[in-house]
Formats: sequence, structure tokens, C-alpha cells
Amino acid sequence: MHARIEPLIQSAGQLGALWDSVYLALREGGVSLKVANARLLGATLEEFDRRVATTLDAVAALSKLDEASQLMFLPRVEPVNTHLGTITRHLNQLLSELSPQPGATFQDPNGNLEPLQRFMSGAHTANINAVQLLESVQAPLAAVFDLTTSGVRLGRGQSTSLYFRYGEQLRNHMIEARSSAQDAKKKSEAAAISAGLLATKVEEAQKLVTALEEAVGEAQKDRSLVAAALDEAKAKLAGVREAAVGAASLQKQVTTYAAEFDSLQKVPDHDFGTTQLVH
Repeated sequence: MHARIEPLIQSAGQLGALWDSVYLALREGGVSLKVANARLLGATLEEFDRRVATTLDAVAALSKLDEASQLMFLPRVEPVNTHLGTITRHLNQLLSELSPQPGATFQDPNGNLEPLQRFMSGAHTANINAVQLLESVQAPLAAVFDLTTSGVRLGRGQSTSLYFRYGEQLRNHMIEARSSAQDAKKKSEAAAISAGLLATKVEEAQKLVTALEEAVGEAQKDRSLVAAALDEAKAKLAGVREAAVGAASLQKQVTTYAAEFDSLQKVPDHDFGTTQLVH
């Protein structure tokens, strides 16, 4: 790959990971992904997500060009890089407002992300003009798509589509892993007698979330990496699910033990052999 094109693909990979963080914050915060927004050219957040993914796929496809085609693309490297920088700047600002700390939830009273209300622990902490920042991403995103797709040979559509499906599956696994990690953590706190064992499982689940986040970023570079990461994610996710089931079982045992202990405390002392011996 040409030395000037490789950094471009790396930037696209980092941007993909950034967008995933924004999208997951919105999704996990309770924002509807299926409401059309006029300021996003009528797209829903779900459709806007596909726009971003498809554009970054086009950048990643530059790595598959032959040497002559890469040389022809070089005059477009700088404009594409500038547009990617603009998109990154706006998304970083949006992410900083969405998730200043974990656990934020959102309400969209007007149904158009304008404003998006942020809540922390049930308290209204900020109004975010999310749609304005997303709207600012649209023009540079379209420019990147136009510049890259016109530089990629025909016949790349199938590989790009396959790549996108892999990335989408990885994201869904990441969401499930986060949910399992949170569930296992709650149960580990309740099951005090097995806190040590469950804490280890929680840590494994959280490491899986981190690994999946890294995999999504790496996915922008090579589809083969995505396929390998996906297989590994499936195997690890099975372990996380098992940990959550185990946590539920242990919590049930703790509840049973607590009930038995309470009933024993209510038994009078003489029932435990305190009567005098007969001589």
C-alpha cells in the first residue's frame, strides 16, 4: 500500500471506533434509532449509522487498489484527510457531551434530537443539540464518499457489503457483552459469599467489552481481521453468558442461606441443648 494512503485508512479506522462509541451511547441511553429526522435528510439514526459505515468501508477499500490506481488516487488523499478530520472533531464534541461519565440516559421530547436531554442518576444535567453536530458531519461525510468511491474500481461493492455485515455483528456482540458484564456485576454484589469468584468473571466480561471495542476499530483495516475477531468474540461471549447464569444461581443460594439463618435465629435457646441433665 502506498505510504500516503495507509495513514488515511488508519484514520478511517479510528473514526469508525469513535462513531461506534457515539452510536452506542445514543442506543444504550434510550434514544430511538428509527425516527426520521428532517435535518439528517430524512434519515433515521439507524440509517445514518449505515451512511457512516458505508463511507468508511469505501476508504478501507482503497487498500485493495493496485499500484497504478493508488497513484491515481494520491491527489485526493489530502481532501479526504481534511474531511475525516472535520468529522472526527464534531463527533468528539458530541461524545464528550453524551457521556461525560458512565450511566447517562437521554430523552428526546421533540423527537428530533433538538434538544436531546441528558440525565444522570435520574437528574436532568444538560441539553445537547445532538442533531446540529450530526448535521455538521453530513457534508464532509458525503465528500469522503464521493472522493473515495470514484477512486475505487467497479466490483468492490460485494466485498464492502460483506465487510459491513461483519462489523455490524461485532457491534451487536459488544452490546450483548456490555449487558452481560453489567448483569454479572450486579449479581456479584448480591452474592457476597462468592464475590471473589464472580468478580473474576465480571473482570473477564469487561475485558471482552474492551477487546470488542478494539476489534471494531481494527475492523476498518481488514475484513479478515473482522472475521477472526468475530469468531473469538462468539467464544468469549459464551463464557460471559455462563458467568451470568452462574451468578444468578449463586444469588439464589445466598437468598436461601439467608432465609435459613433468619429462621435459626428465631428458635429459642433451649432447643439447642441448654436443658439440664437429669442425675
